[in-house]
Amino acid sequence: KDELERDDVPTLRLLESQMSGWTLEMETEMSKFRLEVRDVLRLEGSRCRELVQRTSFLDQMRWTVLGDRRAFQEAWIKAVAERSSDSLANDLNALVREISE
Repeated sequence: KDELERDDVPTLRLLESQMSGWTLEMETEMSKFRLEVRDVLRLEGSRCRELVQRTSFLDQMRWTVLGDRRAFQEAWIKAVAERSSDSLANDLNALVREISE
């Protein structure tokens, strides 16, 4: 019994050490992932803000009150194209694929 306990203690310490290292690595990766997602979402938010800022009050009323989705979609496509060729979904999916590897 004493021999078993003596052999198990170093094994458990090694396991604890490896588990602590793995936990720290995962926390670091998740923190990096959160920052990257935050940056992507902020970029998307800035696109929205720019779209609203550069449109006239009448256009905004047409989109919201009259429900002219086509005009809004055209303006949104133009705003996205000016900033980048990627969409929010593509950016987020790329981040998820990267973190899952």
